[in-house]
Amino acid sequence: LPGPWVPCPGLIPAFWSLAAPAIRCNGPPRAVLTLEPPWFNVLQGDKVTLNCKVFQTPGHHSIEWLHNGSALPIHQNSYTIPAVNIENSGEYQCWTEHTTLSNSVKLQVSSDPRPSTSSSSKIWYYIPFYLVMGLLFAVDTGLYFTLKREINDPKKNTRHPLTLGT
Repeated sequence: LPGPWVPCPGLIPAFWSLAAPAIRCNGPPRAVLTLEPPWFNVLQGDKVTLNCKVFQTPGHHSIEWLHNGSALPIHQNSYTIPAVNIENSGEYQCWTEHTTLSNSVKLQVSSDPRPSTSSSSKIWYYIPFYLVMGLLFAVDTGLYFTLKREINDPKKNTRHPLTLGT
């Protein structure tokens, strides 16, 4: 078999890599891109770290980063965004001169999921309030007119003198 044996990261699960024999690659190894935290949908303001894992050969590696196909000015093996925003959404990849382009990681940044404060959603908070207030008004008005009628009824003498202990 011509050529040197080069392990191919990403082809063998990490927990098998120590026991597995080396695998011959027909080209340079592929960089492997991972995301921390490991979910692709994040909220605006969250901290996100992208890690580019490359097969280490002797010499200095300058890691190149791509965001939606455009180069980023980062050359370390990890790229941390302390507070993501909508502009950080998209596809990320990494590579070095000794590796092929990594798998792509798609990051989706969403705005805060709190309920909308638009005028159409506010009305649902006021409907129960107005229903209860209307009911209280009707009961109060009914009691007022009932008592007024009872007090002003000429057939009933409601003005009795107060007597104590007879």
